[in-house]
Amino acid sequence: MRSPTSTASTAKQSHACEKTSPQLLDIVEFNGLDDLDDIWTPLSSDFGGFDPVMDMVDEDFETPIEFHALVPTSPDSRPECVTCPTSEGEKDASSPNSSAQIVSYSRQPQKQKRRISRKKRIEDLRGLVAALSLQLENIKKSSARHKIVREFECTPSVWKPIATGQLKLRLKAEENNASLRKLLQLRKNEIKNMKRRFKRRTDEEYLAVSILRMPNFESIQDHTRVFADLLLDIDELYVGVEALFLNKGMNAVPCPGQTCQVYMDVTSGVLLEILDKNIVPFSARKTSKAVWKSLENQGNPEAHAFSQNYPHIGNTVTSYAQYVFKLDDKTTHAEEHKVVRRYVNDSHTVFVSRIASKPIGDYGNVRYLETLCLVVKSGKPLVSGQETATIEMHSTVTRFDDDSSVARKFRTGRFTSLAVQGWKNKVSLKKQEVENLLFEDALLGDH
Repeated sequence: MRSPTSTASTAKQSHACEKTSPQLLDIVEFNGLDDLDDIWTPLSSDFGGFDPVMDMVDEDFETPIEFHALVPTSPDSRPECVTCPTSEGEKDASSPNSSAQIVSYSRQPQKQKRRISRKKRIEDLRGLVAALSLQLENIKKSSARHKIVREFECTPSVWKPIATGQLKLRLKAEENNASLRKLLQLRKNEIKNMKRRFKRRTDEEYLAVSILRMPNFESIQDHTRVFADLLLDIDELYVGVEALFLNKGMNAVPCPGQTCQVYMDVTSGVLLEILDKNIVPFSARKTSKAVWKSLENQGNPEAHAFSQNYPHIGNTVTSYAQYVFKLDDKTTHAEEHKVVRRYVNDSHTVFVSRIASKPIGDYGNVRYLETLCLVVKSGKPLVSGQETATIEMHSTVTRFDDDSSVARKFRTGRFTSLAVQGWKNKVSLKKQEVENLLFEDALLGDH
């Protein structure tokens, strides 16, 4: 049970708090707050009903405080709150020397720290709450993201079997496309060949009729004079073949290899000159036999509308042929006289061929002369001891005309390019034909 003295003291302290409350309200109003509710209402909601500001206010103002009584008791100590009695009874209850108490200050004045207002504290607390809330949200998001990644890593891959299936389908489709392209190209070639056959058949039929109707047509027996003219200089070519190869630089041609010179602007003279060297794994005797057999042939018999070979006279072969070609989208006929002579020596064999060709009709006396000098001789044997043979070839094409307007049609770049390409292919085909004959003879000999 409280004593009367303590009860009276409590009452006096309550009266002192009532007196000092206006001073607290003045402080709140000075800091820009309308009421104490502006201090603790926001904080109470942030802290779940817990009001730290009001607790601090209650702790600080349980006892009436005279703000001018905050004095330091020592140089290093903080100011102490001194309760000042407000009534006579309270003065009597204090010690007898209370009236003589004097608040003494240190002689050395201490610099007081700047007091932080409650509004600033509240703002700092709110900022701290916002920062902590943001950090909490980031932690939640990070944990959720890591959880998704872990779930994705644990989940079996779904797209891999789908992609594998699509890859197999694509590879299969590419194979089908390749086979279809080959089939399409085969069909195109068949159509092209059929058109060519129909066209050739039409040309052959037309040529047969036109030859019979041609007023100046000479019989085949009358071409012996042309053959004699071609054979007139052929022996001279054989005598000078070694000097010809030396002057043209046959030794500089690689083996196998070829050099070609084209003179597009020539009117009457050498239009094309070819030097060719090749080596085959057969003896010189077998190679000479294959070359002679190839030169005997008239070429591709399907390309000729009319052809006939004359009987051999010793080492000389003669033949005559007619064929059809296009000139300015018109079908034109041409004739070809060919003579070949063989010269057999102990160390080598020489073949000399001359072919005279010209269009049939009035074309300004246009004519072409092909001259071929071919030498077959033994080469160096292989490491295995297999014999080899070297084939050296010099071919020229000479053009002649009377420089008329009709003859100029055969000088156009397009016609000349096609003709030159045809003569080049002719040389290549002869080489392939010789090699094929050698391999065929070798296979037949083995059997």
